[in-house]
Amino acid sequence: RNARHRECFIAEKGCTLIVADYAGQESVVFANKCKDNDILEFYQEGLGDMHSFVASKIYPELEGLELERIKKEFKRERQNAKAAGFAIQYGGVGATIANNLGLPIEEGDKIYDAYFKAFPGVKSYFVTCKADALAKGYILLNTISHRKSFIEYYDEYVKLKEQMDAPGFWDEYRAHKTTNSAKFITHFKPIVREYFKKKGMIERKSLNYPVQGSSAEITKFAGVLFFKYLEKNNLLFKHVRICNIIHDEIVVECKKDIAEKIAAKLKECMEEAGKSFCPTIPLKAEPCITEFWNH
Repeated sequence: RNARHRECFIAEKGCTLIVADYAGQESVVFANKCKDNDILEFYQEGLGDMHSFVASKIYPELEGLELERIKKEFKRERQNAKAAGFAIQYGGVGATIANNLGLPIEEGDKIYDAYFKAFPGVKSYFVTCKADALAKGYILLNTISHRKSFIEYYDEYVKLKEQMDAPGFWDEYRAHKTTNSAKFITHFKPIVREYFKKKGMIERKSLNYPVQGSSAEITKFAGVLFFKYLEKNNLLFKHVRICNIIHDEIVVECKKDIAEKIAAKLKECMEEAGKSFCPTIPLKAEPCITEFWNH
């Protein structure tokens, strides 16, 4: 990630690199999926720094302050909001936030609760994602490609759930737990523990996969559109090379005299790829013409 290593990757003589990446790709994809009113407003109004915005929502003392001021003067609160946002988007809970930030569990829980109070649309979206995956045994990444990620241990989860849903299971569980019997230790406790472990894994994937999976598809689709443009215009390999595609970024090498034109076309292809997946909040791409792999 650091410039010292990236500067080792340079364009050939007479050429330049174009490095283009999406602006906050996963956050924008997430906003389009959850459709929380306040998050949509943030993007539609162009309010600036997302992490300062989240901080203003979860810390009452920051309400009404300018986001630029929060960014400069309330760095701890902003960092907490940033960590909370990323953790929660991928299934984290108060303990996750506390662990990531080195905070007491009580403060992690407080931040977690404040986040969902501030963004009720996120909570509603999460409930739908989790229930869908638990009921179907797969996670639908999006309704554009309809690509699915099947849960390999779903049958095991269903069998455990059936055991626990059997009449009398919980009465027996509680009775044996009271005495900490051998049957509780060797039978009931392992079943319940394994059930909630697998349930938690499925639920976390149901939040993570649609965002990361859709983001990956957008980038790959952008690569396809750009490749077709180069092929159609007889530019591929002769004047332009696609060097690398990394997460939300496409690295291209081209002749210096056509760099501006190619950068504009790459931006166009990347933003076109995002339109179907992000219809509410558009996904923007930012190309940079540079001698080395700058990012």
